[in-house]
Amino acid sequence: MENLADFEDFLKRQIHYHDKAAWKNKDNPSQVSFHSEYRDTFQKLLDACKAASTRLLEQEKKLVSLLDESAELKALKLSTPIVSRGDPYELTQDDLRGLPKELLEQLNIPVADQSEKLIIDLIAGAGGVLSFSKLMIGIYRISGEIPQKRTLQGKVYRMIDKKLIFKVPGKKGLFTTEQMPDSGETDAEGDDQDL
Repeated sequence: MENLADFEDFLKRQIHYHDKAAWKNKDNPSQVSFHSEYRDTFQKLLDACKAASTRLLEQEKKLVSLLDESAELKALKLSTPIVSRGDPYELTQDDLRGLPKELLEQLNIPVADQSEKLIIDLIAGAGGVLSFSKLMIGIYRISGEIPQKRTLQGKVYRMIDKKLIFKVPGKKGLFTTEQMPDSGETDAEGDDQDL
C-alpha cells in the first residue's frame, strides 16, 4: 500500500467483510457485536483517510500556487537590476527604493541621502506631483520637525540639479519625480520666494 487510495480500498473491503459477517451471524449476538465493532472501527479509519486525503490535496494546491508565485517573484527580481551600475561607492535612490525600513536603518546612508529619499517618497506618494508647501507639511508630519524653508529650497534645487526630481514646466512650486516635456514657459531662475 503506497498511498491513501490503497488504504481506502482496503478499509472498504474490511467494512464490507465485517458487514457481511455480522449479517451471516445474525443469530449469534456476540459475533454480530464483534463484527459490528470492527466494521465501525474500519469506517472511522476510512473517514479519517478521506479527510486526510482531502487535506493533502488542498495543501498540494497551496504548495503549487506558492511555487508559481515564487517563480513569478524570482523572474521579477531577475528582471530588476539588483543594484545600480553607477559609482560603486554611492547609493542611489534606485538602490534604496523598495527596501524595508529595517534594512534602511542598518545601512550607512548619509543624512542628505535620507532627506532626499523622504522628499522623493513624498512626491511619489502624492501621485508623482507635489507642491512645495505640501512637501513642507509632509516632512513635518513624518519627521515631527519643522523644515526651514530656505534649507528645504536649497535641498530641492540641488535635487533638481542631480535630476532626482523635476520642476513641473510652467507651474511655480510644483515638483515631480518624472521629467515632463517643457511647455515653453520658464520659471525665473533664482526666484526662491516663488518656489
